[in-house]
Order: sequence, then C-alpha cells, then structure tokens
Amino acid sequence: MHFTNPLHDIEVYEGEPVDLELSVSDLNTEVKWVCNGQCVCESSRISMISDGYVRKFRIHSATLSDTGLYACLIPKHNARTFAHVTVHTRDLDLKESKLDQLRTYQKFMIIWEEGAVESLTVMIFTIVLLYMWCLYFCQEWLERDFPQVFEKDL
Repeated sequence: MHFTNPLHDIEVYEGEPVDLELSVSDLNTEVKWVCNGQCVCESSRISMISDGYVRKFRIHSATLSDTGLYACLIPKHNARTFAHVTVHTRDLDLKESKLDQLRTYQKFMIIWEEGAVESLTVMIFTIVLLYMWCLYFCQEWLERDFPQVFEKDL
C-alpha cells in the first residue's frame, strides 16, 4: 500500500479553498489527515473525500490559521505524504504593494534631490561666472566711457 500521486505544496489567499489531493494504490485504503501534528476531522469548514483511488482534503474557506504542514497517513502501512499550505492575506499583499510604491517614490525623491543639488550647484556656478564676466566687461566699458567715475584723485 502506497501513494501513487503524493501531495504538493499549495499557496492560497484568505477566503479561497484549499484542495489537497492524492492517489493511493488500493481502493480500500483508509487515510488520516494531520495538520502540524494534530489529527484533523471533518467539519462544516473541512471535507474529506474518498473517490476510488483518489483522496481529497478540502478547506472551503482558508484562514491564516490554516497555514501549516499537512500530512496524509496510511496508518496500517506507515506510509505518509506531506504538503505545506501557505495562506496569504490580501491586506498584507496590498500593504506590501503600497510599501513598494512608497519605496519607489522615496528612491525617486532621493535621485531628484541629488539631481536638484547638482543642478543648483551648476546654476550657482553659472551665475557666479556671469557675474564675474559682467564685472570684468562692465568695468572696462565704464572706465572707457565714464572715466570720471574711476578717477582716483576725487
């Protein structure tokens, strides 16, 4: 007695169903389902189905507390197969998305500020050069056209 198709890890969002399915080698095989070492029983939230060689375990609406390591056991033959179930919250993913947007915005602002500082430095340098150029040429022009302003003996 063994599993012909073992369990596989699954990831779902809160509110979605969790479907674990496997196949066994004998039609009459009885299985037990375990989550994090604790036996799981059928309830209004959980269904366990035997259909021919197929064994199904279904959580109708997953919650964060359903995250864990699930196992299907064939007690008489000491056979087992495992699957890790991860339940994600949509709110967390939304928050992560917003955080990613904020990080991108912050990176943009840092780059913009660095660019702005560089631009401001270039602009100040340009203004100083223009000012010095004006002083040099204007002084020459003033001395030539208005010599009385620059007479030293006044």
